[in-house]
Amino acid sequence: MMQAEPQPAPQLQPRLASQWHGVHDTYRNNLAGIQLQTESSADFSGQDISLKFGDLLYSLLQNDFLKTLKLANCRLTETCLLDLFEVLKEHPAIETVNLTKNRMTVKTVGSLKELLESNRKLKKVYANIPFG
Repeated sequence: MMQAEPQPAPQLQPRLASQWHGVHDTYRNNLAGIQLQTESSADFSGQDISLKFGDLLYSLLQNDFLKTLKLANCRLTETCLLDLFEVLKEHPAIETVNLTKNRMTVKTVGSLKELLESNRKLKKVYANIPFG
């Protein structure tokens, strides 16, 4: 019987990898801990994670069970949100994301629309959408 080739670990897209190079391991460890406990929710609400955001993106790429991600009031910039949406487009399990009290812009709203069109698992997104 032939064994399947092991799959390589997911990698950040080159632009994301260079942008988020050198960030800390705090959030990678947090999601790794969730994986060990097989929990389906991660709550980073109220934490300023913008400087450590690369670890979160990397962890999401390696995670295939997380259903709820709470990032309310995390001071996420437009760049953070755009990169998050790119990663979530391919996430196999995410159903709910809370992004309230972050910097949604016209550009991020357009990217969010693309995310919702491409990832049919994603059912609920909470966000403050700008008008005008």
